[in-house]
Amino acid sequence: MSYIKITAPVIALLFFAVLVSGQDPAVPLPGEIMRPGGMFRGNPYLIDEWLDGELILSNGSIVSNIKLKYDGYRDDVLWLHERNMQHIILDRSQLIKFTLTIPGTGEKLQFRKIERAALGLPGMGDLFVEELFSDTVCLYAHRRIVKIRDVYERRGRSRYIFAEIEPDPVYYFLLPGNTAIRLDKINRRSLYRAFPEKRNELRQLLRRSRRIWNDEQALVETAIYLNNLLGK
Repeated sequence: MSYIKITAPVIALLFFAVLVSGQDPAVPLPGEIMRPGGMFRGNPYLIDEWLDGELILSNGSIVSNIKLKYDGYRDDVLWLHERNMQHIILDRSQLIKFTLTIPGTGEKLQFRKIERAALGLPGMGDLFVEELFSDTVCLYAHRRIVKIRDVYERRGRSRYIFAEIEPDPVYYFLLPGNTAIRLDKINRRSLYRAFPEKRNELRQLLRRSRRIWNDEQALVETAIYLNNLLGK
């Protein structure tokens, strides 16, 4: 996909239309206009439809009643400007949190921006992570979508390259003392390795539970249990 930087005059015109329409937020949402482009085998978005969303901006403003998407391949938040149907890649420096509402169920997925260093990751910058549990112990999911390989396809005399992509979420427990524990897979062995000092307690928890410990709810239950242990 290709992008066009929104300059100051373009922003002014864009958000004049926002204010007039009454359908979009009445506060500036600076970013870049996204143009169609890129060829994928797979879906770069967490959910491929525009969802009802809400933003919390760095200046404390709350922007509601907007349409958003999360691009897990590029770790970007997209806003649909409904008046002119432009897709805007929001300036991540202006965002603190955002919420996506699942149609039908009304379930709300809450995301926040967090520094890579806070997750024990190398390099500068930040990530958007979904908050699965938040207390003394926090559990985050980075809903990343990764490229598996390039796929080459010939159509007539033309040759095309597709990026084959698929979801590959990573989970982080954030413990007191700014300790981050990463899990790439959800299973008993991963939990035991992640918390060797709590191995016996976790084994007892897993034995008492009738859940199959290979889904995200199992991680949430683990986070709640650790929160009760460590939050005292």
